[in-house]
Amino acid sequence: QGPIMDRNSERELIKEIQERGCVLSFTRLLTDLNLYRDIFHFVRRYLHNPSDAEEVTQETMFRSFNNIQSFDSSRGRFRPWVFGIAIHQAYDRINERKYRSLSEVEHLPDQNRSPEEMLHLMEVEELFLEAVEELDERYRRILVMYYVEGITAKVPGS
Repeated sequence: QGPIMDRNSERELIKEIQERGCVLSFTRLLTDLNLYRDIFHFVRRYLHNPSDAEEVTQETMFRSFNNIQSFDSSRGRFRPWVFGIAIHQAYDRINERKYRSLSEVEHLPDQNRSPEEMLHLMEVEELFLEAVEELDERYRRILVMYYVEGITAKVPGS
């Protein structure tokens, strides 16, 4: 399966994890949603040190498993929730440094957004993901390669 899991499968896995603490189900959830790789690439944009990005990614996975009891699948998708954890972990990593580069701080999402704005952004992302789910597999893969993996192609003659 591609990076987008259908909502019912996601809910079933999350329920299993919440009820039984099933690590195998959590691993499947991360794998089916390509979360580890996507979170790493996401935080790597802000944390220029690969080992920092790896640590933040691991901490994000750890926290998402430990806090999954507080996740309510009726209020949204798991993926934006985990990305929210990753944003906070990236902020924490940048803030714990004695010296930080301006480029790391200026490219982070606005930390001063209200909870309502963050919820709206997450809802927009959820609508976007649902629209992407409707695409033919070929087009969905192109979007993933470009926006998630950063792969571009030169157009002949350009």
